[in-house]
Amino acid sequence: RRQTLAPLRNAARAAEQDLARLAGERDRLETQLADPALYADAAKAAALVRRRGEIAAALEAAEERWLDSAAALEDAERATS
Repeated sequence: RRQTLAPLRNAARAAEQDLARLAGERDRLETQLADPALYADAAKAAALVRRRGEIAAALEAAEERWLDSAAALEDAERATS
């Protein structure tokens, strides 16, 4: 049972860690983007806005991976009980 569940637990844990890392990066970007002084450098502001979009897409993908892996883990736990 442990050998069956370990990879699923690892996948769920990895997705959860990705979510936390990406959320932290999103929060740091939001803080930078909230600073009016940033917009004096239009190129830097545009790059941060682009990165925010990339982070949003990555967060969505990580959340989907987490949901899928958590569901697979639950199914496997039920099947091996």
